Amino acid sequence: MGNLKGSLETLSVQFGLNFTVKPPKASKDPEPKREYTRAKDNWEQAYLRNLFLH
Repeated sequence: MGNLKGSLETLSVQFGLNFTVKPPKASKDPEPKREYTRAKDNWEQAYLRNLFLH
C-alpha cells in the first residue's frame, strides 16, 4: 500500500543549530510547514540516489 499518489501532505518542523554562541544552541521553528516536509523529502531522495546509484 503506502503512499500511492506520492503526495507529501504532512507538516514538518525544522530544527537548527546556532553556531554563533558557545556552546551551540538548538533552535526549532514552532510552526509546522509543508515546505519543510518537501525540503526533507528532497534531501532524503538525493541521499538515497547517491547511496544506491554510485
